[in-house]
Amino acid sequence: MMNGFKSVKGIALAIAIVAVVTTSLPQNIKAQSKPVTITLNDVKQDHFKNPPLLQNGSVFLPLRETGNLLKSKVSWISEGKRIIVNGPKTTIELKLGTKTAIVNGKSYTLTAIPMNKNGVVYVPIRFISEAFGSKAVWKAKEKTVNR
Repeated sequence: MMNGFKSVKGIALAIAIVAVVTTSLPQNIKAQSKPVTITLNDVKQDHFKNPPLLQNGSVFLPLRETGNLLKSKVSWISEGKRIIVNGPKTTIELKLGTKTAIVNGKSYTLTAIPMNKNGVVYVPIRFISEAFGSKAVWKAKEKTVNR
């Protein structure tokens, strides 16, 4: 059980670094550069049905892909447009179009708001990574985020 939790933390850590690094780049450079890349232990994660998005300086992943990547259960509750992410020790509740999130019963203000783009629910992956207690490392020379 502990090894699964370490994997979740590592994945979340890598995603958090992508978010931190991409937010420090000028907006026009980001638009022209290659797509956002997610890695875990130097292995590129490119199995997404819907790719990560970079919008207004934040990285978003589709809700379903986030759950798969973090090995957590995700739920979309259409009534109230609520998003629930359940990890081994963390439960996150978000709501489309709202800057408030609840993590294990405690309220937080988001800098990036969950959104629906073309029928796909996207969540701010930096916030979710940090809620899982992860940190990541940016390798500038290789332009990768890794744990």
